[in-house]
Amino acid sequence: TTGITIPPSTTLHLGRGSLKFTGNSGIRLSEKSTLEGQGYGSSRIAAGPSFSGRLIENADTTGSQESCRILNLEIDGARASGARVDAGLRIKRIFVMTTIRDVSVHDCSGIGVRIEGSDSNSVGQLVVENVWVNNCGDFGFYINAAARNIWLNDCSSERPGRNTAGLYINGTTTKSGQNVGCRVSGFYTEITDTMSVGILVDGAASVEIDNYTAVSRRPGMKAGVEVRNTASGIHGFSPSNLTIRNLWSESDTLVADGANGVTITAGSDPKGNPYKGLAWYTSPKASGTSPANGYRGYGQIVGIQPGKLGPRIGSARTIAPHPDGSVFIVTGSSTVSTISGSDFFLWKVTYFIVSTAVRFDGAGNIRLNAAAGDFLGNGSGGYDILALMWDGSHWNEVSRSLN
Repeated sequence: TTGITIPPSTTLHLGRGSLKFTGNSGIRLSEKSTLEGQGYGSSRIAAGPSFSGRLIENADTTGSQESCRILNLEIDGARASGARVDAGLRIKRIFVMTTIRDVSVHDCSGIGVRIEGSDSNSVGQLVVENVWVNNCGDFGFYINAAARNIWLNDCSSERPGRNTAGLYINGTTTKSGQNVGCRVSGFYTEITDTMSVGILVDGAASVEIDNYTAVSRRPGMKAGVEVRNTASGIHGFSPSNLTIRNLWSESDTLVADGANGVTITAGSDPKGNPYKGLAWYTSPKASGTSPANGYRGYGQIVGIQPGKLGPRIGSARTIAPHPDGSVFIVTGSSTVSTISGSDFFLWKVTYFIVSTAVRFDGAGNIRLNAAAGDFLGNGSGGYDILALMWDGSHWNEVSRSLN
């Protein structure tokens, strides 16, 4: 069939079977209209071999339409047949009460689900829930241009195109309204390209990602989450106030934060366990207030000084504290000259405590108080404590205590 427009405040109930479109227009939803199927595998919207366009979209993209709903159906881009679907589902300049729920989008030559505003109108207060995007030629999910409060809950994105991402939140393409407050909860990605990432955030502020699993199939993936700021100094926007919680990733690089020059890399697991976990990430560098940094973000955990006991470390010329700790008991009596550092410890006070005559000297990458000289545990009484801060190249003394 050719294009269908659902009238305002009307629900189109789809029966079982497939509805295949030709030409360049699929289904358009007018104000407060609903498209509802019988579920994945039962109600299917498909592209014919000659189709070129978007299969489902809202009818009015000027910013005047308030809402529409898409529920319980399958969207098939039929890329193997030669169909050219630039977006299986597109929502543009639309607002509160818009819902996409229990939908499968697959085999589109372009993007699976595209949500976007513009320079003059935002898109926001959208609920996207239990949506599975699979095997598309471009990004799985693409949130672009003045998107505010887009809520993705329990969604999956598998096998996006090469050098793309399962989800791309792009704040670089608009000059007046930034992507702000996108929340991604319970997300799952499956990446099969070493140049692709699970989630890419570029110039979008206050993005919250929690309970995210980033799976990698052969040949691999670039990172679980990548953060960029490619429009820095152009539009005045930035990925400030980003928060990631409970990330599980099969990629050795969990977070590649190019905007702040921070890379969180776990390395391979000695037991062959493919998953690496990161409990919490927010940039250890302040975004500041310059035009290049855009919206200000305050990434402090106010009122809390985190402290976590890591695995014990045997004293040696070079020691390597575990990234999951901030307090380490160092045993033995050897001299420590070098401490392995990483972005896990950047600008954080880390405590090394001893109950024996362990010595820390300045022969390696440890910068001790010049007046106090080497730190040497007295081997008696309580724990002796050396507090150091990693600056990216050296461990700098903050304080010491002999007890």
